[in-house]
Amino acid sequence: MSYAMVMAVHFLGSEERMTSTAPTRHESRARNLRRLFDARSIAVVGASDDPDRIGGRPIAFMLQSGYSGRLLPVNPRYETVQGLPCYPDVGALPDDVEVAIVAIAARLVPDTIRALGDKGVAVAVVFSSGFAEAGEAGRRLQDELDRAAHESGVRVLGPNTNGWTSSDAQIIGSFGSTWLRPGSVPLGPGSVSFVTQSGAFGSFVYAMAQDRGVQFRHFVATGNESDISVVELLENLVEDDAVAVLATYIEGLRDGPRFRAVAARARELGKPLVAIKVGRSERAASAAASHTGALVGTDSAYEGVFDECGVIRVEDPGELVDVLQIAAAGLLSPSPRLAVLSISGGTGVWAADQAELLGLPMAELSPATRQRLDDLLPPFGSSLNPVDATAQLVNDPHMLRAALEVLLGDPGVDVCYLAMGLQEGSGERYARDVVAAVQHDSASLLVSWVCGPQALYDRLAEGGIASFRDFRRPLAALAKVATWAEKREQAPAGLTAAPVPPDAQDTAGEPTSPGPPVAEDVAKRRLREVGLPVPASAVIASRSDLAPALAAIPTPVVMKVAAPGVVLHKTDAGLVRVGLATVAAAEQAFDEMAGRAGLIGSDCYLFVEQQASPGVELIVSLIRDPTFGWQVVVGLGGELVELLAESVIRCAPLSSADARALLASNERISAILAGVRGRPAADVDALCGLLVEVSLLPWRTAGADLHQLELNPVRVHPRGEGVTILDAVWHTAATTHGKADVESDHE
Repeated sequence: MSYAMVMAVHFLGSEERMTSTAPTRHESRARNLRRLFDARSIAVVGASDDPDRIGGRPIAFMLQSGYSGRLLPVNPRYETVQGLPCYPDVGALPDDVEVAIVAIAARLVPDTIRALGDKGVAVAVVFSSGFAEAGEAGRRLQDELDRAAHESGVRVLGPNTNGWTSSDAQIIGSFGSTWLRPGSVPLGPGSVSFVTQSGAFGSFVYAMAQDRGVQFRHFVATGNESDISVVELLENLVEDDAVAVLATYIEGLRDGPRFRAVAARARELGKPLVAIKVGRSERAASAAASHTGALVGTDSAYEGVFDECGVIRVEDPGELVDVLQIAAAGLLSPSPRLAVLSISGGTGVWAADQAELLGLPMAELSPATRQRLDDLLPPFGSSLNPVDATAQLVNDPHMLRAALEVLLGDPGVDVCYLAMGLQEGSGERYARDVVAAVQHDSASLLVSWVCGPQALYDRLAEGGIASFRDFRRPLAALAKVATWAEKREQAPAGLTAAPVPPDAQDTAGEPTSPGPPVAEDVAKRRLREVGLPVPASAVIASRSDLAPALAAIPTPVVMKVAAPGVVLHKTDAGLVRVGLATVAAAEQAFDEMAGRAGLIGSDCYLFVEQQASPGVELIVSLIRDPTFGWQVVVGLGGELVELLAESVIRCAPLSSADARALLASNERISAILAGVRGRPAADVDALCGLLVEVSLLPWRTAGADLHQLELNPVRVHPRGEGVTILDAVWHTAATTHGKADVESDHE
């Protein structure tokens, strides 16, 4: 009988056996997940005696690493696997197995999960492919796997994952080639936890980091995320006291608000969270969705959440490792004052230029520091910052240690940046001196040593010093981490509380497709009803309506054409007249515009409203992102909004503090609001109040049919004079209509 047939026979009827025990296991789902990282017993279902096969590699890796727990191979073909007793099936396993690796044909996996549940297994790591990533049939099979996990209470990592590692327990539950590399096993004692939605991509990052001396405490690839998600893992790992830095590779998130909360928690704990988020382009987003089955949200939404919660976004694996290296070395100072030491005057000047471009301040060395350096350096050297030690270091290599000790001891220096190169044959001696120099000083050391001998880098890594083989990359990474540290100092702990009643619910319900927009004056009437600042207005059905309207509305007035669907660029279409100060002027405009309205459709009509005083024009939008939910967007607005393309975004609802942080997050917007070229400062207080109220619309009855709202422009008047919404586009949900509102106003 084949292995597949034996496994299938064993699993028959297991579903019924699980029903009575599932509720108890479901209550401990979070606790079960933690067993993944400290498991004392791991079964491998589909184990292989060949250490080069997928089912054999994790066993071989853990035998090499010194894993002290029990390894229990499962395969009816073997009596022993790699020297370990082998069990014929899951049912033969002892009852105290904590974690199981599943490396069998996809069709057998759901029943295997049920059988593992019978044995009380907490977590199953499913290597098997052929699920949602493989088309509709695979999707159905993954649904069956989901049901099996729910019924059995077994947490599932994967499917389609290459596994996980935990250095504290020396667990290498992976088949990745990364751990075949020399020096990869046993695992080093790291402080970085890395969770990735792509196992192969994550393995590349792991290997690159290892080559640079960055050790991971945890590595987890989530695969298809049938159950355990990247967010849940980050929630678990951020609370680990031994984890100092978190990293993640994201293709798409199922629970955006939950990610936002864990990102804010990482910031609160002072643990940098570094992320690569792919799917910026439409083509890339489509590829990501087919690869993981994840829903990819709009990139601007991710950008806004990253900025709000202090996530350090990087663009490529090399930059990710750069930032991890800086953060893991503890170089977490905001605006670190930099001292540069080099063997080359030219290199030092270049480094000073780069520091200025990256926003890293150069330290002012104290007179005592400069005197001590002058005593050490040759007459043709320089004790100015950047410090030029010259090639005299070749004749007097001990000068390097002495100069470093002086710079590291200066109270005005936060980070000393050593820029060196070459020195084949004496590199290890230089490295020993560098390591010795930092033992008793409080400032931090960052080393860029290009084209040096390998022994030098190995010795620096052993000494816990961040070293790079490139001059600019470490400075760029330091600047990113410094920006994170600055924002952390400015940000409140966690997420600020928005003014939503505890029992409030999103009145718009689940995300919808867009329906027709209501007419502009109807949209403004809705906004007026909830207290938002829109101009006084009146519908004009005939010329005779103009005189009483202008008597009731302060002049000058604006006349517009209104109708459902007439929303954008009305000025370009000749559907707006401004500066109408008299009845005669209004009548002339009416005659001209009534004809234009008639050309558009029978449901078009005219209205007039008070013309607003001057101010800064912004666009304020409320959109619903599929990942993060309702979001507020603020940008430079008016007729040129598409050309300016300057905007910031935050999750709704907003508190007043959130609104201020949103405006401050864009230098150009905040500078314009502060007043430029003699213009008065804008009424930011009133603008923040508007943003808060707009952000609350989905939680109010008035927003029940809301799909999207665009206010463009919002005119922000000088300080103390408020704001005015000049135009509004209220998109209804696809199941609602705005025409009835138009008709009732027009009667």
